[in-house]
Order: sequence, then structure tokens, then C-alpha cells
Amino acid sequence: MISIICTKCRTQLTIDEAFAGGVCRCQHCGTIQTVPTHLKNSARPAAPGSPPGSKTLYQRRANSDAGTGLDDLADAVATSSGLGSRRLRNATGTATAADRKAPPQIIPKRTNPLPLLIIGAVLILALIGFGILIVMHNNAPPAIVNPNPSDTFGGLPKPQNTPGTAMGPSFCGVPLDGPGVVYVLDRGSASDPFFDPLKAVLYRSLDLIGPTKKFAVVLTDNGSTNLTYPPTGMVLATPDETQKARNVLDDVVASGAGHFRWAIEQAVARHPAVIVFVTAKWTINDDDAAALRQNAQRGIPIDTFMLGDSNATGALQDASTRSGGTFAQVRSAKLAEFAQ
Repeated sequence: MISIICTKCRTQLTIDEAFAGGVCRCQHCGTIQTVPTHLKNSARPAAPGSPPGSKTLYQRRANSDAGTGLDDLADAVATSSGLGSRRLRNATGTATAADRKAPPQIIPKRTNPLPLLIIGAVLILALIGFGILIVMHNNAPPAIVNPNPSDTFGGLPKPQNTPGTAMGPSFCGVPLDGPGVVYVLDRGSASDPFFDPLKAVLYRSLDLIGPTKKFAVVLTDNGSTNLTYPPTGMVLATPDETQKARNVLDDVVASGAGHFRWAIEQAVARHPAVIVFVTAKWTINDDDAAALRQNAQRGIPIDTFMLGDSNATGALQDASTRSGGTFAQVRSAKLAEFAQ
């Protein structure tokens, strides 16, 4: 390294030997310095106050006022470049010790607030949108989920009613349209495990059709006394009439072999808007199947219901299809729910 003394502010400068024979600028006052070539690899006594082993171009007397052509050139360059500012010199034109020790002035970097504003606006919009989604979710109607996909009615979607709530005139969730309905209940031994809950579902259906619609109840022939209510025709489903039907049916039990023909013919003869036919018999003989098929062509829709978990019979489905009615299979676990 080479050490020289600034010709302007008398500050000791240390530069690499590679600059010997060239020029450099004082880092304190900006004066351009000429670095003599002969200082390279030469050993000269260091100036007072210089680090041991430094090399000095020359020392200028502190009280010397003599100028050189090089000083004039350096002043002109410093002035034109802005390095001759008074902030770098004291009143005599030389840098003071405070100037030499003063740290460089740090100009804070100016930041652009636009990106921060954009990010803030995006966050606010996101929060607003999230709040709107929460409000929409809370106000949306609850989805109806069938926890047991097997609880369908003959492949048809289960009617969306909740047990215990009225959904209009219906039987086991299937709507009943028209001014009158005849219920045909199989009272054969096959229906015995379901007969009490079946009567409860019937009473619930009578409540749902209301006093403006007519009804009749016909039980299938099981070899005992034939039973209907009313004995002929149909009556309005008023509380008084439905209670009379309860009184007739409450003590009836299912037994024996139920036959369909007589009961279906009784139902058709009362000219209802729809017939509800309910059985738990999964094997239907030819005569009962023929009765269903023949009366399905009378122009009265027959809604057929198969009780229990056994596979539904084709005769019931065929009768509903031919008549324009609905077939439904009601599983054992679901039958009591429709009575609520």
C-alpha cells in the first residue's frame, strides 16, 4: 500500500500500489491527487502520525500558503464536480478534523406507499367477501340428507317429509291428490307384525287429508267377517268420522290368509280419486295378481305399498304402473316414523 498526503486538506490517504503513476481523488475533500510512480516499492519515512510502514508522497507544511498549478487544477475539477462544497472545507479551504471524522450523511430511501395501499384494499375486499359467504351459508335452507340410501320407495326418491310434520294429504310420505281416497289394508297373517303401526299410519293420514276430503277404509278378506268403514260410500275426514273409524279398527288383528279381490272391488265401487293398497305379503298368488291387474285398468290410480324388508313383488309394481299410481316399499324401521 502507498500513503500520500492530500494537497488540499492534508489528510493522509492510503491507496493500492497499482495506482502509482496515476491519479486518485481525496475521499474527504474531493481534490484530485497525482500518485508519483517512484513511490511504488520505495521506502520513505512515514509522515508524523502515519501508520508504521506507510509510504508518503511528501509532506506539506501546515502553515504553507503556496499554491501549485496542480492545486489550481484540482480546485477547478472539485468545483465543477461539486466536491469543493463548503461542507467539505473549513474557512481556510482545508478539511477540519471533525470533517475528516464525520460519518457520511445517509439519505433515507423513500418508499412508494402504493403497493401497501393495494395490499390493504385486497385484504379488506377479501374480508368483506368472506363475511358475505358466512351470511349466505347461515341463511341457506338446510340440505336434506338421507342417512340410509336404501330407504327408497321402489327405486323412487323418498318423498321429502319429516316424520311428525304435516306435508299435506299423504300416506307414508306419498301425496294423495283428489277429493277422496279409499284405504285397502291387508289383514292377512303376513301383515300381523306391522298391523298396529299400520293402523297408526292410517290415522295420521286421515288427519292429514282433513275434513274437506272423503275417505273409506276396506280390509281384505281373511275368511272372517268382511269389514269396511263406512259400510258404503265415503265420508268426510272430520274429527268425528275419523274417531268412528278408530273405534271400528282398534280391536282388529291381522290373521289368516288375506285375499285381495273382494276388497279391491269394494274400493273401486266407491269411485275414489285414488286407492291406497297396503300389504306385507311378498308372495302374491295368481288370483290376487289378476285382481290387481284388472282393477288397475278402471282409470283409478292405485298407490301400492309393500311393508317390511322383503323384496317387493312385481304384481304391486305392475298395478301401480298400469293405473298411473305410485309404488313404495316401506322398511320396518320407517313405518312407525310415518305415524308420528
